[in-house]
Amino acid sequence: MNKKRYLLSNTCPFDSVAFIITIAYTDSNLYKEFVEEQTNTVLRFCKKLASGGPRHDIYKERINILKELFTEDQGVTDVALINTECNVLFICTSLLKHVPSATEFINCPNLKCASTKYASPTIILKFSNRFKDLENDLKTYTKEKVKECSKCNDVMAISKRELGQHLIIETDSYSENRTFILTEFPTEVNVEGNL
Repeated sequence: MNKKRYLLSNTCPFDSVAFIITIAYTDSNLYKEFVEEQTNTVLRFCKKLASGGPRHDIYKERINILKELFTEDQGVTDVALINTECNVLFICTSLLKHVPSATEFINCPNLKCASTKYASPTIILKFSNRFKDLENDLKTYTKEKVKECSKCNDVMAISKRELGQHLIIETDSYSENRTFILTEFPTEVNVEGNL
């Protein structure tokens, strides 16, 4: 990269997210169409990775993406060190905020309150029966709810969540001292007519 050499460490969270998106891109025509329309840096990176596999320009692009999030340490050699130590949640909230897993729309009947939109790169679900009822849990997550307006505090607002084209579900709060096998996770989930 401009004759500068880099050494990245602890890239597993970024690589895991990129790998999952790349696999989804190759496995699903619907998701592929979604990615093709996006300008998000990570999605474009994953598209290139799916198209040609790991190669020199992919490694350069990976460095450029991670340089935006983490600091360079010049050390004592001519090799720039970048420690990308973090977790998957940090990668998702930093790099996928404009292509969220869900978007919440809050509408207050008070005319003084503007409608609000919150993008969520990941979603947190309360699993009712491990992963067996994931479809119903997602329906509960997207179900319209009435809650107090955070702006005027005295009027009940309507909250509705819409799922995005990909779902990154946080499971760490659910997985304490538990193990799961991949076959417990459903291969297809239908929520409001979307697979």
